[in-house]
Amino acid sequence: MIDFLKQISILYYKVFPKLFGIGYNQYKISIIKKILENKEINLNRYIDERIVEIPWIMQNLNFFENNKILDAGCTLNFNYLIKKIIKKKNKLTFINLYPEKNVFQSNLVNYETQDITDMKFESSYFDAITCISVIEHIGHDNSIYNIKKDSKSHILDKNLYKKAIIELKRVLKPNKCLYLTIPFGKKMTFRNYQQFDIDDLNLMLNIFSPKEYFLNFYKYENLKWNKVDYRSCKHTEAIYEKEIGISSNSVALVKLKK
Repeated sequence: MIDFLKQISILYYKVFPKLFGIGYNQYKISIIKKILENKEINLNRYIDERIVEIPWIMQNLNFFENNKILDAGCTLNFNYLIKKIIKKKNKLTFINLYPEKNVFQSNLVNYETQDITDMKFESSYFDAITCISVIEHIGHDNSIYNIKKDSKSHILDKNLYKKAIIELKRVLKPNKCLYLTIPFGKKMTFRNYQQFDIDDLNLMLNIFSPKEYFLNFYKYENLKWNKVDYRSCKHTEAIYEKEIGISSNSVALVKLKK
């Protein structure tokens, strides 16, 4: 019954396509699954940056077995992704500022409600950390993600993400990697997040001070997410309405080795 409803949602989206509208997420997941299965895809409309970020993250996590993995921000909290990760006996911990609505039942999966800028984990605890389009929200209004709707008043702190980077490094084991993705391009600040530019990215690198790092940049143009040089993203703006940031047109995929 659930699969049938998903197919109906996808069909509805194909007929009445609207970014983040009915059926959009189901359609996007179907695209991501095809990419993970190395199947060819042909986009005829914009699909957000997750179809670049998730395959990149999963490709890297594919090499892990019997490891402790932290997903800061719970972006990987989908059954089809969790099953792939724990199939190799990895222990997966999700951390978020608010409790998750959907919880995967397994002794290999743990959910923690914690602030990424002040985590309670021991230092050098995790073998790998993923942080997918999360740090840009830190210090901004995240009440939309609070399912209990009991958030306190919001105070903007655009620099709070720096503390998160320090904490993510602290709980990562030496010689292990943080896999970080961020909206990248023209510097922009919204009520709910900020888009980073090259100066911000260089600052992040200085804060983390990695032994080595790898950068990839992707930009959406001509109905495709294309791998580009960072200079191509310099003037790229996020998709937004008034003061609300909605989605990205370019992203940076950052691998940092402690």
